[in-house]
Amino acid sequence: MDSLLVKKQDDTKEEGIVKMGNKNDIWLPEGCKNTNDDTASNRKINWGKLSVIVAVIGIFVAIIICDFQNRQHDRELLYKLNGMPDQMKEMSEDIDDMDDSIDELKDRVRELETSAKSAVEGIYEKIAIVQKNDVIATSSSMFKKDEVIARDSEGNVYLAGDCVNEPQLLTYKEDDKEVFFWGQFNENFQWDGHCVTNVYNADGTLYGICESNFEDGKRLDYKSFVCDENDIWIYSDRVCKKDYNVGTNKTYQYHTSKVKNFTETNARVVDLLYVDSYLEKNEMVLLSEYNGNTVDGSYNDVTGKAYYISYYSDETVKTLYQGNFVDGGFNDMTGKAWQIACDRDNQALYQYYSGKFQNDEKVDKDNTDKNIVGLTQEDIEKILKEKGCKLNLEWDEQSLSKE
Repeated sequence: MDSLLVKKQDDTKEEGIVKMGNKNDIWLPEGCKNTNDDTASNRKINWGKLSVIVAVIGIFVAIIICDFQNRQHDRELLYKLNGMPDQMKEMSEDIDDMDDSIDELKDRVRELETSAKSAVEGIYEKIAIVQKNDVIATSSSMFKKDEVIARDSEGNVYLAGDCVNEPQLLTYKEDDKEVFFWGQFNENFQWDGHCVTNVYNADGTLYGICESNFEDGKRLDYKSFVCDENDIWIYSDRVCKKDYNVGTNKTYQYHTSKVKNFTETNARVVDLLYVDSYLEKNEMVLLSEYNGNTVDGSYNDVTGKAYYISYYSDETVKTLYQGNFVDGGFNDMTGKAWQIACDRDNQALYQYYSGKFQNDEKVDKDNTDKNIVGLTQEDIEKILKEKGCKLNLEWDEQSLSKE
């Protein structure tokens, strides 16, 4: 039987944690405030296989596991975004159906545990197949005030109403991944405030980090750092709009063999990792960068202002493109898109092209009026100034023309 454990955190301040000034000194991560001044102490819950709360945690797991899908482009566009589907309305209906059936059972808590596995697998499978990233919450409540959401090893039952505005450290296993989630829900039983998810592989090495800010169940923004199937790490920093997300994505070459020194039974809030601090403390090689909008999990931006950069291993520019993106690729028939690129491996110097693009290819690539081959450093600086591009970039010396 899984257990819910209650204990006070260490009485020393750790990086990323804020010690609140109430009588019980509750430990909270930065950006996450507990609005209940009467809470006894920070509570750590092992949720086991309880259907409702596990189903919600599955959504946060999916944010990391399903956030991105590898895409190889002919012109170095490495990746498209993944995400998660707008399935929360369906989830809400599933939860109502589960409540109706649970009311007919003699032992409510026991049946919650036995039905949890199938419920989570069904929801997780839908998320993995559709893989969208735009909407992950609805206005309907996740829980009811008197709903049983956990039970400890002594048989004590905990209701959703007992945990309002009280941050919880949740642990859970999904397939071969171990998940640690830190967050809280409000009086409307919606996720609220700053929530953090850390996911580890079976060998104890890091798989991914995700941070999201919620307002009464609505996801406002998120940051994530996750490893894809090709051992490439993908960073995302995005603000969630109604129909699209806006922000930055970067890919990195990085490897870690460090194994966590805690388990699901003794994890503490101070063990949580945060995206920005993790990137600052570890060395990695930048491979690519995209800045612009995403729609339906792909690069989709027709403002003409979005850009993509791919880099060599020494982080000098391989390709710089600015223009429209459609379904993940360079697609711009306005004639206003432009690109500076080189092929160092084949000793091809930097060249500039301005015009139409279709499926990552230059439409008028043989038109010498639209192509300038053999750019000097001064040529590039002049082009960037004319385009209003203020990016601070490093260019490969051997791919610059000396003439």
